[in-house]
Amino acid sequence: MPTGIDVPRWTRRRSLAAACAGIGAAMVAPVFAMEPPGPGRAAPSRRVAAAWDDAAGRHHVGLLHMDHARVHVSASIEVPTRAHGLALEPDGSILAVARRPGEWLLRWRPQQPGDRHAASWHWLEGDSRLNGHVLVDGDHLLTTETDQESGEGQLVRRDRASLAATARWPTRGADPHAMLMLPDGQLLVANGGIASRPETGRAGLTLERMDSSLVFMSASDGAVGRLLQVPDPRLSLRHLAWHRSGRVAVAMQAQHDDAQQRADAPVLALLDLARRRLHVVASSHGVAGYAGDVAAIDDHWFVSCPRAGAVMQFTLDGTLVGPLALQDACALAGAPDQSWGWASGRALAWQLETVPRSAGLGVSADNHALAL
Repeated sequence: MPTGIDVPRWTRRRSLAAACAGIGAAMVAPVFAMEPPGPGRAAPSRRVAAAWDDAAGRHHVGLLHMDHARVHVSASIEVPTRAHGLALEPDGSILAVARRPGEWLLRWRPQQPGDRHAASWHWLEGDSRLNGHVLVDGDHLLTTETDQESGEGQLVRRDRASLAATARWPTRGADPHAMLMLPDGQLLVANGGIASRPETGRAGLTLERMDSSLVFMSASDGAVGRLLQVPDPRLSLRHLAWHRSGRVAVAMQAQHDDAQQRADAPVLALLDLARRRLHVVASSHGVAGYAGDVAAIDDHWFVSCPRAGAVMQFTLDGTLVGPLALQDACALAGAPDQSWGWASGRALAWQLETVPRSAGLGVSADNHALAL
């Protein structure tokens, strides 16, 4: 367990003291490209919104903060099924989306505890099901969804006030997942490429015909621009992170039939926005082929690899810096200014900033988190 790791204070661009030959090597303390604090300064406790299960298996969305050796719940609301993606609205409300194939969308106002109007629910009807992610776009919300009858991936625009759908556009691919609004107003959507059917739930079908892609779309009329793909069609492009330098990282999940090929597959790709080129990061091979999330923190990418029990750290150009041991690592969050971040696993959470520190996590963290 990583609780015994001694975390040193790292200066900018300091490289890993102990070389890592792969995930089979001993895990080491994380490396952070941040300036050391001044005398007497300690890392402050930060809040994150997250989803988790309690000891009885009930599902929750709420606010967490780290205090000394423990992570505390500041506020929470029980939800009917597992939540997946989260988003923050300008007034401080939290949006949460059910895990795919999802049937509910929640707006929760943690600043209004006890108020019967603190939670607003929207339940889907018909054949469409949510794919786990929501994005705030001015007076609208955007969700990725699948029409279960046709299997078509859809970008859905929703009214911010009512949460109701006002427009639907095809994403030119199956299983659309995470979205990212780029500074130029273009929307980037990750088509995971995994077909499914209502009767089989989350189970992937016809994986030999996977067609995963990144697609540039217009959030105003759904117009589709360029589609980008990686050479290996069995890599599902799922989660996205943007760095203030203009770079984009893509977290991938391997779907190969052969177990060894799947385990050896890369988990990270980088998008050159200027040239509209997508390339796989060679140093991201060998961590069980499965990325749970990706985040930009300071001048690094962090990729959670739950099946490898680690969070992998890379420079912006894709050079592997090293692993951080974290059992069932999945939920990552980078602050809006990218100065700090958060990582959580089965029983431990890391606050990733000037003085990185860990604390015991008394809940079973779910897929994603949101730094507040």
